[in-house]
Amino acid sequence: MPDMAHPQAEPPFGRWDGHCHTHFSRRDGVDDTDAFAARLHALGFVRVSFTEHPTFPSGRIDENLRREVYLDEEGLERYVRRMEGVREAYRGRLEVRVGFEVDFVPGDPDWPLVYLERYAGRADDATLSLHFLPGEDGLVPLDVDPDVLEAGLVHPLGGIDAVRRLYWETLLEAVERANAWGLPYPRRLSHLDVVGKFRDRFPLADPEADRQLALRVLDRVRELGWALDVNAKGVDVPLRREAYPDADLLAAATARGIPLVYGSDAHHSAEVGRHRDRLAAAVAAAGTGRAP
Repeated sequence: MPDMAHPQAEPPFGRWDGHCHTHFSRRDGVDDTDAFAARLHALGFVRVSFTEHPTFPSGRIDENLRREVYLDEEGLERYVRRMEGVREAYRGRLEVRVGFEVDFVPGDPDWPLVYLERYAGRADDATLSLHFLPGEDGLVPLDVDPDVLEAGLVHPLGGIDAVRRLYWETLLEAVERANAWGLPYPRRLSHLDVVGKFRDRFPLADPEADRQLALRVLDRVRELGWALDVNAKGVDVPLRREAYPDADLLAAATARGIPLVYGSDAHHSAEVGRHRDRLAAAVAAAGTGRAP
């Protein structure tokens, strides 16, 4: 198992996919995890972190969404066992890290300990995500549907600025809580600014105030020695068309010396390596930007 004391930006950006899912996230029979690993190897990756969605507490979100996205206890064990096999099969060709995309659950902040402690001796990577914020009728997904976001959060809170303020505040809480767990996993934050997935539909009234809140998160990420996921999925979103985080926050992260890790966020083997060159160029450009 690699040294977990500090997140590392090595291998060089674009040679490590730090946020990759598997056939366990689709369960549609289209391909198998071997297809993901084979494509990663063929594309010249030297390391992959498989980061599947583990269990999520029932009764907190729409049940169909929970069953579609999150593994149950049996599925989680099958996933870890399967990844252990892939790790062995590719030893010497591709470093395979068995990991999780850890969802912070507002109102139940220590829920991830249910599986993180159980698999601490078998899994060796994790990335922290915030996909939900509390609404009037339960947790509301930020990145599923713009109509859901509007009805569940934008309208009740009085606008997207308030939603994003809650996002940055909750993200800070998530980082602090996860850091306090003290578990032997690298610390990496996923798709920063996923609340901006539908940004073209929900323009900010005060972008500078929002930016300052985001910089508070980046400052804390730097202080704690965390790394940041540069996530390709946002490029394919019609209402965004840019990676997470955007160019401005990427420049801010670079100015702070925060390690950056490419993440395809692939849920199908055909998505492995997507937009890698584009994201590498964005990271290189961020290094020449002004220091906020």
